Amino acid sequence: MSIDNNNLNNKKIILLTNITNNSFCYRDIDNTFTIFQSKDEILYLIYTTKKKSIISYNLNEFRIITEIKNAHEGNCITNLRHYFYQNYKADLIISISAKNNHIKIWNCNNWSCVLNIKDIYPKGIINSACFIDYDNSLYILSSNNNWVQPDFIKIFNFEGNNIGTIKNSNENVYYIDTYFEECNLNLYVITGNYNSVRSYDYTKNELYHEYCDDKTGFHSSLKIFKNRKITKLIESASNGFIRIWNFHSGMLINSIYICNLGLYGICIWDNINIFVGCGDNTIKLININEGKISKTITGFNYWVCTVCKIFHKKYGDCLVSQGIKDEQIKIWIIKS
Repeated sequence: MSIDNNNLNNKKIILLTNITNNSFCYRDIDNTFTIFQSKDEILYLIYTTKKKSIISYNLNEFRIITEIKNAHEGNCITNLRHYFYQNYKADLIISISAKNNHIKIWNCNNWSCVLNIKDIYPKGIINSACFIDYDNSLYILSSNNNWVQPDFIKIFNFEGNNIGTIKNSNENVYYIDTYFEECNLNLYVITGNYNSVRSYDYTKNELYHEYCDDKTGFHSSLKIFKNRKITKLIESASNGFIRIWNFHSGMLINSIYICNLGLYGICIWDNINIFVGCGDNTIKLININEGKISKTITGFNYWVCTVCKIFHKKYGDCLVSQGIKDEQIKIWIIKS
């Protein structure tokens, strides 16, 4: 079952179920959970709890598979990322303990901790981290948020050694990700910072572009959208704007005002529509061609941090979401 993407206005978005009553999110940054499909076609949801557990959940059968108790020492777990690493032939998960400045890597085959990087930044916290696959090796990028003197993005090898930094990246970074452009075989790092968004050419280790329209507020989610004509960077800002940029020229394509509160996680649904988590305790569906809100989804007690699209064998295309301080991850289905 698949929806007619261009006619979302004519569809109903209905809450299917609350996945859990013990999930946990306390930071207003994207990637509070992660979802992936394994080679054996199990759709996995990975989330965390107040008691610092990491839960592996089967979304096909709606049941918990594994619980890793006390997955991090000290503080709570704030962010999760997934990557399939071909050299290990395994699905890997990054988990972050922001205030403790710890990053752990987990092998989902047996849920062993294969790497524990401690005390990454002497000051400030880690808001976001990601994998980067370069030159047939896997690395980890960590970002720093420190209002007094932010540190650089650090590069760690898979032995946990700090092997370098990204030049000129000493910004308060809220979100970090990577983008590989197949047409020019180039690898980029993209960051949502306080006051601006940046891209870096990883191979040259230099700033590629700074995308800045209004130096107010932080940027907590970024997504790359590519069609035949143009590569776009879509970003959400705490001042209530969605901005769409030409990734390679750095020029602003469109700026869409959504609400007078912050915007957080972005989900690119199709060529026309995106969902965004909002600080007014809603999810909004936005037609980026028309630059306006098409639908508003309510039912949250706090602002919504993460939204993502999945394909479920039974229900077709679904939206999954989580709000800050919300102990429920919600799955939404689309009906005519």
